[in-house]
Amino acid sequence: IYRFALSANGPPAYQGFGRTPGSVINPYSLSEHAGHLRVASTETRFTGSGFQTENHLTVLRSTGTQMPQVGTVSGFAPGEMIRGVRFAGDRGFVVTFRQVDPLFAFDLSDPEQPRIADELKIPGFSSYLMPLGEEYLLTIGRAGDEQRLNGQVAIALFDVRDLENIHQVSEIDPAAGDGTYSYSSAEYDPHAFSYFSDAAQAPVPGILSVPLQVFGSSKPFAGFLVVRVDPGANPPLDELGEIDHRNLILPDF
Repeated sequence: IYRFALSANGPPAYQGFGRTPGSVINPYSLSEHAGHLRVASTETRFTGSGFQTENHLTVLRSTGTQMPQVGTVSGFAPGEMIRGVRFAGDRGFVVTFRQVDPLFAFDLSDPEQPRIADELKIPGFSSYLMPLGEEYLLTIGRAGDEQRLNGQVAIALFDVRDLENIHQVSEIDPAAGDGTYSYSSAEYDPHAFSYFSDAAQAPVPGILSVPLQVFGSSKPFAGFLVVRVDPGANPPLDELGEIDHRNLILPDF
């Protein structure tokens, strides 16, 4: 990882580099905070019987002329790969996947001693993670059971107030049904994930809007799904409605 200083009036200035094992999946895998760069990466090793994977969270010092490693959590979730990452202050959340979705909560308050505070295993996996303040985590990804993915989108809300005891508050599968396949560009493109809180000073409750396409159903759909997010309500995730765009963009859908 190379570090540059950007000037409004001059050329970029090289300031050093650091190393982490493996590779990262997206920009959310890196986060600079309080003079440190946190990096979540997956390392793949090829062996005579195939390949093996393990994951790392590395903390680099991002001040000065170099970026040395000052702390690391190495080798967690062996055999799985990172699918989603989000850092928020001195907290970090990492999702890995093979058959079920382990959501790891990291305590990064001490850069030299990062640690896994809790691990939650649920079917499927989350690929885009959005912190709602320090209390909740809103995610979108793929639904599934203990054996496999089912080809459908899943939206989930997690309670992360106690980093030592995170838990899922609610999950919805907006395209549930035999033989259906659903897809949302919000799974990999953060610009497709729109969240509007009711009040600027409080992240919840609010409204989530994501694009959704449904195939293989008697009622195919291509448009936007609108979801109410309110941890204090029943249900905490409530489908308010759909905005169907099929007649505008896919007349033969």
